Amino acid sequence: MSDQIVVRIASMMPGNKRLVELQRAPNLSEFGAFQLFECDPSALPDLNAPDMARSYGQMLLKKLTASNDMVRQAMEYALGLGPAGSCPIYFHLRGVTDAEQFFWEMLCDDKGKFLAQDKRWQVGRIADSPRSATKDPVAFQDPVKIMAIFSALGVEAIPEWDAFYKAVAEARIAGLPIQVCAAIGDEKLSDKVSAIAGDPQLTSVAIVNQTDLLSRIDEFGPHLVHFFCHGSTAFGKAELQLATFNDAGTNNSSVKLAIDELLTTVGIRDAWLVTLNCCEGGAATKEVHSLTHSLVSQGE
Repeated sequence: MSDQIVVRIASMMPGNKRLVELQRAPNLSEFGAFQLFECDPSALPDLNAPDMARSYGQMLLKKLTASNDMVRQAMEYALGLGPAGSCPIYFHLRGVTDAEQFFWEMLCDDKGKFLAQDKRWQVGRIADSPRSATKDPVAFQDPVKIMAIFSALGVEAIPEWDAFYKAVAEARIAGLPIQVCAAIGDEKLSDKVSAIAGDPQLTSVAIVNQTDLLSRIDEFGPHLVHFFCHGSTAFGKAELQLATFNDAGTNNSSVKLAIDELLTTVGIRDAWLVTLNCCEGGAATKEVHSLTHSLVSQGE
């Protein structure tokens, strides 16, 4: 197993306090008990203000390392690695929705360098799954099949598509066969994709309703699934919100996909990777886990 750091953030305590524990670190053989991590999410720099991301990441890292001496030692070890080093940093957020409100991926050192932008320190989150048995490894297959769903009501989808299709083209040039099925709820983007000639490995379909979309995902059998849409964790329910052509000019995305509905879909359960670009609409609240956390923790 490669070097890695695992920090567990546990139950919420009164006064914006949480329990923090170092669960794994390559430079320490023994780990300490839980200690208090005190930080009010609303007291961190406002990310809607210009150039606040670095300040946010620096303050969050400072408060985290100040809360637990062993966490501090582990982080100092990781940040002291040379260019060839590798020490991913994971945050285990077991059953703690409040801790998901922190943007751990923005951790930043005192020189203004975001940890996640350096291959030495990939930053990720761990969400427990109820599965009792480990899923067997899946053999790599080509062509890689990507189901890309573009349907964020009121948000221009063409820039997202351009970046996605550019990445596909570059991967193909590098020798990776890729097949794409684009499910689209934006009429302008649909016209653009339909006009692409000379790509027999690209198909596009319009998003009509929930049943049709889930059926198409199952039929395509994707390895990778990418959602560009809105999300919601309001009213105690995590769901994706997708628009159809008929929703243009309204305030309603007519296709709603709850997490449990996604998990009944064979195409989603068998995918290697699902990415959700649904912005802050799918972020955690104090009461409800984020969409990504819910998908992992409830999935297989």
